[in-house]
Amino acid sequence: MEVQLTVSGADTVDQVASLFSWLTDEPGLRGRVRIVEPVRAEDDLGALSDTLMVLLGSGGVGAALASALRAWLQRRSVDVTITLKSKEKSIQVRADRAKDAESTLRQLRQFLDEADGE
Repeated sequence: MEVQLTVSGADTVDQVASLFSWLTDEPGLRGRVRIVEPVRAEDDLGALSDTLMVLLGSGGVGAALASALRAWLQRRSVDVTITLKSKEKSIQVRADRAKDAESTLRQLRQFLDEADGE
């Protein structure tokens, strides 16, 4: 099962690059994260992606992703929102809401557990 993470807010391009780097540095997520190439019009000079895909699976990948996202969001100094989407559900988490670390972690884990079961 894959989960799509879309970043929105200030400095989106830099934030996507930061999140990608953060997630790929996590031992439990290595090889499971990729940048989604945006769909481009023929005359488009090249839009930059605001989306990552993460392959969930066994071995605590969902828990590792939830913890990594919480930690990354807590370190943001700009307004940023991550929308996580699975086949049937979605959730939004904002950096300012990540200050309540336990609540954020609980929300992310619940969403990822449900997404992994789809």
